[in-house]
Amino acid sequence: MKKTFLGFYRPTDDEFSELWKSCVFVLDANALLNLYRYSKETRDDLLTILRKISDRLWIPHQAALEYQENRLDIIAEQLKKYEDVKQVLREVKNKLTGDLGHLQLSKRHPLIDPDSLLEKVNTIFTEFTQELEKLEQKQPDVTDDDKLRNEIDALLRGKVGSPPESQEELDKIYEEGEKRYRDKRPPGYMDVDKAKDDKDAYLYGGLSLKRTYGDLILWYQIIKEAQIRAEFKKIIFITDDDKEDWWWIVDSKGEKTIGPRPELVEEISSKAGVSLFYMYNSERFMEYAKKYLGVEIRKESIEQVRDWTKLTKQAALWRFTREKIAAKFELTNIQTAVVAMMVDNRLSTLPNPVTAATNDKSAFPDTSACGTDKLTDPNGNSYVAGLDKDGYILYQHDIIADGAQTELVNYVSTRYTKGTYAVDASGIVSQVTTGY
Repeated sequence: MKKTFLGFYRPTDDEFSELWKSCVFVLDANALLNLYRYSKETRDDLLTILRKISDRLWIPHQAALEYQENRLDIIAEQLKKYEDVKQVLREVKNKLTGDLGHLQLSKRHPLIDPDSLLEKVNTIFTEFTQELEKLEQKQPDVTDDDKLRNEIDALLRGKVGSPPESQEELDKIYEEGEKRYRDKRPPGYMDVDKAKDDKDAYLYGGLSLKRTYGDLILWYQIIKEAQIRAEFKKIIFITDDDKEDWWWIVDSKGEKTIGPRPELVEEISSKAGVSLFYMYNSERFMEYAKKYLGVEIRKESIEQVRDWTKLTKQAALWRFTREKIAAKFELTNIQTAVVAMMVDNRLSTLPNPVTAATNDKSAFPDTSACGTDKLTDPNGNSYVAGLDKDGYILYQHDIIADGAQTELVNYVSTRYTKGTYAVDASGIVSQVTTGY
């Protein structure tokens, strides 16, 4: 069974040991580009591993080209993160100041001192911004000498694969790729939408290359090298591409990555006689390098690479995102607004709390009807059904029982929030979705 269906079998412990002892390590462009996104300590740990196996490193020409093409964009992206974080801080600070001012807590609440709170918040924001600016000064720019590339150049000197021989060779790959992608045959079919991009085709070395087929070109280059070099019969491919057209992913109480797609193992085995082919992302590569190569790697380095793997490519600096910050502050604002509304209306509990998540603050946090559950205003006057406005709400709330919907109060600045919220009778707010 195993010989016939090799791709469906994970290597045994002995096979893994032999693989790490004698394989060729093939690098993808993204594994190199992500080095620019890690801290210096994490980057140094990963480079230490690569130095340890430098005599067994190899990179396909396509991967090396993609590294060179995207390197400056990644450097610029990392520099831009500092301004992105500062912009988030400015927005959050301004929103918090505005929302607290809108609540008029100094007039409406005997215990909450908004000025004292804002003073503390401003101090924290100032300290963080100053520290951010110091770090920004150390961040390399696109015109600076790229010391990391110098290191990569040294590691890969003489270990870059050959380019495509001709345009005819590439055109044949494109033709085959079109059929493979229709059949969902890995790798690369998840990149089919790149064909819609005006920048899909680009020129290098007198050849017209298509980004849509970049993964397939790379894959064919690995197979071609394995066909002509005896040492390529055991291969570990290191890639941070996490799409299903490379990885065998099974949904079992959440997505589980089993290993490389069985089709890839079968293809490289049948076409090039590769006896062992396996793949790792950078995180798993570092973990197993400790086991099989005896390299000392800091736990924090593996954790940072793991965090990066989980985050989107727009992940903000310091391991938090703009969305998480905004969602957290929105929840805080909504909770504060509910408390203020309950204090104003002298409510110890909400008669009819909204338990089904909503983003409409004209129907939140309570839907009590005048004359039924919404009985008297803070002055003891009775609400009139059909005349006064129903609900204890955060947007356009009718607090005065005067038989009319006048002097409506806003506890939040807009009717709709980004996230959706529910609340219990005591006024404790739950953020059900963030809206991001």
